[in-house]
Amino acid sequence: MNRQFRFNKKLIDALPPHPEDAKSKESEYSDTEVAGLRVIVTRKGRKYFLLRYTLNGAKRSMKLGDYPQLDVADARHQALDIRGKIANGIDPQREPEPTPKADLTLKAFVTDDYLPHAYAAKRSAKDDESRMRNILPDLGHLPLTQITSHSIQQLHDKLLVQKCAATANRHLALLKRCFNLAIIWGKLDGKNPARGIRMHQENNQRHRYLSGQELRSFLSALEAEPNRALADALSFLLATGARRSEVLNARWDAIDLEQRQWYLPHTKSGRSRFVLLNDTALWFASTILSGRRQLSWPVKREVFSPSFSLTVA
Repeated sequence: MNRQFRFNKKLIDALPPHPEDAKSKESEYSDTEVAGLRVIVTRKGRKYFLLRYTLNGAKRSMKLGDYPQLDVADARHQALDIRGKIANGIDPQREPEPTPKADLTLKAFVTDDYLPHAYAAKRSAKDDESRMRNILPDLGHLPLTQITSHSIQQLHDKLLVQKCAATANRHLALLKRCFNLAIIWGKLDGKNPARGIRMHQENNQRHRYLSGQELRSFLSALEAEPNRALADALSFLLATGARRSEVLNARWDAIDLEQRQWYLPHTKSGRSRFVLLNDTALWFASTILSGRRQLSWPVKREVFSPSFSLTVA
């Protein structure tokens, strides 16, 4: 079996025990996504995550945790966090003076532990930092050990009134993640106080479609729009149903006219995907966009703000 692959649950579960007659004691497999991350399999079939790294010219390794108690996503997060410390010359196996668990506040944990990890591992770290501005004024001064399910429920309900159900739910999910990591990293003993708190029912979905007449008026307005880059971007949005950011960041070399598809390497979910091109999108790509080596739309994102208006007859 290939000793290098992108770790996932299915492939790790399928790894066989290390052969009894082998000279080595364990089998070692490497993750192709995070450098240095390994899965070790013993002769009895036990599996655990290991991180190999080099510090000050010396090769070292450290165990991250047993599989499946530690899953792939959390193992990658731990590995990236540790590699960030190594890049700053910090030995991850040299224990710093710990902050007593009883005195560690949510604000200190978020500032010193969670946000550095989020910026190393998540594309949406800025969103997390923004949400923390709504959480920390209420809970930031409290030690992790003193934050109760009741206090989190109160904040959850407050955000429902001040914002909306979807916004309140995103904040609750962030708090659950923070407390889960605090427990994994040994910063908090006991249970997650955000666990068991129910999400608010989200009722802010909108279903609105253009009528035939509205669509014709919109297309006529695009033809008359003097800002051709803006009109092109809106036309491609309409033809593909893609997100605004996906169109504004699109590249010509990601569009395959023969296969009638557009490859998106980075999406909101973090996974790549293909968009199939209908006849309109295919015509648009082949006739209007073919003159550009890459789709660098000269359109500012502010143009798509709520204040933007297109004159439609």
